[in-house]
Amino acid sequence: MLWQTPLGTNDVFTLAASFIVTCPSDNPPIPARANQPLVISNQSNLAPGQNATLQFTPPAEVTTLYVAIMYGLNVVSTKLVENTFLMPSTVIGTSYVKVTTDPNGVDDNQTVAGPAQISLPFDSNENPTHLSF
Repeated sequence: MLWQTPLGTNDVFTLAASFIVTCPSDNPPIPARANQPLVISNQSNLAPGQNATLQFTPPAEVTTLYVAIMYGLNVVSTKLVENTFLMPSTVIGTSYVKVTTDPNGVDDNQTVAGPAQISLPFDSNENPTHLSF
């Protein structure tokens, strides 16, 4: 069964930041920070079990980065190699991807970029499918 993916305040603000043009100067400060944007280059052709390529600016001082894939109530982490990672075969539905220095998950203080939202379609039996238009 699929569940909605819970996101933290910084994650939601990061997703919304690309839509915000300006705010009134008398607005109180927002108690969140936007992370660096993350783009999945091959998102339109992405499916479970395929490589995904990410676009972001890696920090100069960090040599090892990970990708945290959040789907439903699950988080899967995998090593990022030359801005590419293998999308796990278990990931379906609306999911979120972020780049982190944390090999175990989604610590806000270790987030480098993202999240980016992806949608991996599935059939009524929760089997991945590919939609063609």
